[in-house]
Amino acid sequence: MKTAVPVMMASTLLSGLVQGDAGQLGGVPWVRELPSGIYDTPAIGRNGTLFVATGGTAGSVFALDCRTGRTLWAAECRDTMASPVAGNDGIVFVAAGDGKVRALDGGTGRVIWTSSVAVRMRTCAVGFEGTVYVGVLSPHNIVALDGMDGALRWDFQPQTLWGNQSPAIGNDGTVHVAGYALDGMTGARLWDSYTETYGSSPAIGADGTIYAGNFVGQLSAIEGRTGAVLWQADVGNGASPVISAPAIGNDGTVFVDARDGWVTAFDGATGHRHWNLKILTEGNYNRTPAVAGNGTLYFADSTQVLALEGATGRRLWNTFVRGVALAPTIGVDGTIYVATRDGFVYALRGNSPLAASSWPKAHGDLGNTGRTRAKPPKVERQPEVVVLQEGEEGRVVTEVSGIPFPQVQWSRNGTRIPDATSTTVVIPEVTRADEGSYSLSATNGAGQTTSRPITVVVSNVDPIPLVALEWQGQEGEPLTLESADRVGKDVPWKTVRDYPAGNVRQWFLEPEPVSTSFFRLRGSLQAPSINVGWVNAWSFDEPIGTGVRIEYLSTITGWTEWQTLTNLVLPTSPYQFVDLESLDDCSRVYRTTLLP
Repeated sequence: MKTAVPVMMASTLLSGLVQGDAGQLGGVPWVRELPSGIYDTPAIGRNGTLFVATGGTAGSVFALDCRTGRTLWAAECRDTMASPVAGNDGIVFVAAGDGKVRALDGGTGRVIWTSSVAVRMRTCAVGFEGTVYVGVLSPHNIVALDGMDGALRWDFQPQTLWGNQSPAIGNDGTVHVAGYALDGMTGARLWDSYTETYGSSPAIGADGTIYAGNFVGQLSAIEGRTGAVLWQADVGNGASPVISAPAIGNDGTVFVDARDGWVTAFDGATGHRHWNLKILTEGNYNRTPAVAGNGTLYFADSTQVLALEGATGRRLWNTFVRGVALAPTIGVDGTIYVATRDGFVYALRGNSPLAASSWPKAHGDLGNTGRTRAKPPKVERQPEVVVLQEGEEGRVVTEVSGIPFPQVQWSRNGTRIPDATSTTVVIPEVTRADEGSYSLSATNGAGQTTSRPITVVVSNVDPIPLVALEWQGQEGEPLTLESADRVGKDVPWKTVRDYPAGNVRQWFLEPEPVSTSFFRLRGSLQAPSINVGWVNAWSFDEPIGTGVRIEYLSTITGWTEWQTLTNLVLPTSPYQFVDLESLDDCSRVYRTTLLP
């Protein structure tokens, strides 16, 4: 086994063709040479391990440290032309050239099971429940294996032949390959759609649309439930087969290349071309791009890796590598990993993780599972009630998830709010007219969801909490209210105030805010029945004689109808108002209105 090539030797190894140093975009933090050639893209496991399969009689599956390229383990797996797949529960699946599918422990490389299928198999796909699906080139069939022990579940014999393709699994578990849609549980044919013979593995959009290239230079968009052809369009000038699978960006743009080097960006919904450029050299191998979250495309092209601006196709940078480069992948930290047919694995410096789209790279996701990453929208977190201050900027904040990230629209009292298309509603200057029931609708290709109602109320009062004490006095002795920061044997108690005792119901109020949290009464021979807590208070600065209506809402009364607390004529100015009833209802929110 050959050893890792130190980073300092990379430029010498590649005859000075590496662009920039390891710290720049496209720079090479490390490069690793393996004993034999590589024929498909690496996989990245959930723990960050990079899995690479090599071909030939010395072929093996290698587990490499993503940060350094160091070998963690290697397991013999000869003549492998397919990518390893990092599946569920840390298991790595690989379809070897000897006609056997192997399940390996991702942490050690130990063989868990071996299943003999046929010869010349393509990359596996692994369903959500763990079933392994394999497209076999000789004989031409599609098989499903039990992910726990490799036992054959079903075997489907298609009526047509296909080329260099791997299965793809939709959100509903349907298996798509070579123009067929198969029930993932039984293998029953759901539909078939032939569009001039498929040349590429399919990619699946967030709404279930199937995108696949064909041998006459076109990309086809197929309705995932019925097989109906939605649109077809030429890739490049339509003169060359499309054998690399498409990749899909966060906004639904579909990127695909033809064998003669033309690259086209399509609107996934309509087939409209965003751009169409001759960028790559001619290549008869898998060079599906990887799409980063910031929209950058990374293409493998013969002896180099290209970074393109996704919106325009403009070249951003390129790094030369040794050998024919294969479809790249992107790690969670933005590092780009690419393997070559000469047996080299490169880590290149990037600045954005993989796009959160339904199919951003070859074989769908980081693990190469061949299943769509589309997830319906979900409101992860939302408030039930939001209190905004009148005259200030207000915000109503939620958290939403979904792949691709959903389109968002807010409504108030059932009416759409113009331009409110973020997970946060921003109100520059809050007025009482902004009160109401708010809801958020989130939509992506995988579905739609609506938040629970969010009640927004507007207050113009910022109350302060005061310590309040209520009891029915029984003893003719004074009482002392004491406070402490905490409760404990040696904690000192401080006197807040001394109160005279009485024999009727009494209120005692500490007029200044107190920061401590614990209180007690001391001095009564017979402890009175007491109610100690907090009450809300605030000051009015209006002139003496001003009439003010004070209203409130609270958890107890509900948040939809303001309750009138009192109509007050200010006896002094300034005047401190204390809501004694808030002792048992301290969640109250207030608003005041000057009376004529």
